[in-house]
Amino acid sequence: MIPFVFKRDDSVDHEVVKGYQSTYNYIMRFCGLYPDFRGFWYYISGAHLNTVHLAYIWFLAAYMISTYYAFAYRDMELLSYELCYGLVTLIWFTVTHYTIYKRDQLDSLFRKVGRGFFTYEKPIDSEEEAIIDECNTNCRKTFQKTLALTTILAFWTCIIPPLPKAVMGDYSSIVEGGVPVNKHLALPTWNPYPTDTHLTYWTMWMYQALAGCTEAYIIGATCILYCNFCTIINRELKLLRFSLGNIKNRAIHAFKLRGYSLQLGQKYENSQLYQVCLVHCIDESIKHHIELKQ
Repeated sequence: MIPFVFKRDDSVDHEVVKGYQSTYNYIMRFCGLYPDFRGFWYYISGAHLNTVHLAYIWFLAAYMISTYYAFAYRDMELLSYELCYGLVTLIWFTVTHYTIYKRDQLDSLFRKVGRGFFTYEKPIDSEEEAIIDECNTNCRKTFQKTLALTTILAFWTCIIPPLPKAVMGDYSSIVEGGVPVNKHLALPTWNPYPTDTHLTYWTMWMYQALAGCTEAYIIGATCILYCNFCTIINRELKLLRFSLGNIKNRAIHAFKLRGYSLQLGQKYENSQLYQVCLVHCIDESIKHHIELKQ
């Protein structure tokens, strides 16, 4: 696929899938940050990525032309639009392509989350299960709140503002002798053809509104990814702290699991075999800590 050259991959890495689902970052598919190359989705994702790529090139060129006109006509209002929206588009153009081309690193992170940072010998108890459930709930809430906030942001910045004038039939801000850029569109950029009729205006408005929403969701997806990865790491730190506080019970579990037994009247602390199990449990916590640092 041009410009994105990826191979079709029908294999399923269940750890990567589990890690992706753990972050609840489903809008990464919609905005093209994490395409699916399995089965028929390979063609859909390929067409989607090429569309996003061409749209970015189009809008970057349109912003540069609009900026030139803003300087040429000394239109400070238009210049402020172009600097704001144009710089945001340039930043997320870079972020999007960097994320797509560094997919292997993203898969590695998802694989680590899906596999788990460390598995203790002692099965998890109710308190550890509560920590995991709290993390899942927080990740899901982060996704829901960010999705809602991103949608509101997209509507408030590029969909709603031009509607009042468009509904009244005022489709174009271009006047004779003025800057040839229509400010009444969802994104105030240069267009190769006039957008002063019902059909041309609403066609371009829908195209720009979709592009604006996609870019807004790219912002939201990166925020969700960062926040939920931090939440998952925080969960692991809580589990590590709990494992250290519960190390005596873990050592007793390891002691019994290995078939050891105490002599009559002997305490666990006085048993050399128990001390070996205690060292083993401490070693588990150290390995968990090392995995987190890595």
